[in-house]
Amino acid sequence: MKNRIIQTAAALMFACMAAMAVGARASALTYKDVSANSWYSEHVSKLADRGVISGYPDMTFKPERVLTRGEFLKLVDRCVGGGAGQTGGNSWASGYLKELIELGIVLPNEIIDSSRSLDANITRFEMAAILVRASDHLGDARKDDPAARYAFTDYRSIPESCASSVAQSYSRGLLNGYPDGRFCGSKPLSRAEAAAVITRLLHPEKRVLPGNGSFAPVAGAVGFMSAAEQRARLFGDSSKTYFSSAAEAGARMTEITVPVWTKNSVGIKVASSLKLVVNKALADDVREIFGLIFNGPQKYCVLTAGGYGWRASLRSEHNRGSAVDINPFANPYVDAGGKIIVGDYYDPADEYSITASSDVVRAFAAYGWGWGGEGRWSSGALDYMHFSLTGT
Repeated sequence: MKNRIIQTAAALMFACMAAMAVGARASALTYKDVSANSWYSEHVSKLADRGVISGYPDMTFKPERVLTRGEFLKLVDRCVGGGAGQTGGNSWASGYLKELIELGIVLPNEIIDSSRSLDANITRFEMAAILVRASDHLGDARKDDPAARYAFTDYRSIPESCASSVAQSYSRGLLNGYPDGRFCGSKPLSRAEAAAVITRLLHPEKRVLPGNGSFAPVAGAVGFMSAAEQRARLFGDSSKTYFSSAAEAGARMTEITVPVWTKNSVGIKVASSLKLVVNKALADDVREIFGLIFNGPQKYCVLTAGGYGWRASLRSEHNRGSAVDINPFANPYVDAGGKIIVGDYYDPADEYSITASSDVVRAFAAYGWGWGGEGRWSSGALDYMHFSLTGT
């Protein structure tokens, strides 16, 4: 397999002029429209220096120009060592389509063999599916993890038929989203994006793997431990499920300081901090959760938040120091009938009301915590402000 990959890379290096362009070959930084500080400059440089891609006779690269399905298929065919020509069939790209179908990289009937179909712009959804199969062909291992669910704010709107390829391409470090957290699967693929994709496909060291600073699940977080191990950490005894008194609970709590965004007197977001009391076993995780929220693209403002607080119900997670309430005024507790019991209002369009795709939910989920706004209460009530270790 190693020799095959080396041969494939070599074939691409010498032959993959393909769909990316025609005309002038040059280092990326000689292209008039590729600045040194652009996000795609390194990808273009790496491939242009090897003759993998090229620009236009006027010394431009046209990074925002979109690719057609046929152009992308030609590029991928070269990447996997294909040798299809441009003749025969219903389109100039029919040979590439046929060869990729034979290799299992394109599924039968996934793309119609016609000029109209092959000359249409390729979408990021289509590209993700083809890219993952090309990656399989080159020997990459599949990574079955839920990282994409927390990485993309529009993941819930991704069609079921596309979700697996999006998740696979993201978890392998081949694709990422836009600065606002969206994947935007229906958007056409640009030449700049294609340069990044091909670089990552052929050069694993250039892949952007989910990890710290993203909303991917965090290995070792208490929220992903077994119930017995969680109890041992929270109570110091794996057989305990709650504290018997406020005094017993208080002995296992600690005060932490977390970063937050708030607003000044004229409504401008400013960096600040607030203090929370949580279970000592969760202090590091909670700090990191708020760090994700603070560094997230949304820059969600946390005006008020509460952690540990003794409740009448001994089984309340607030008693355990394993629950956090955020901005209750805009994230109320609502009973099964829809009546607000605690809080003022809930409006998904409001900047303070937390939604399933918000940075707040994704940050807590990355550490294995549950959200009361997802209908976790057996009573049917919703608690939009509430995040807890075990979802109660």
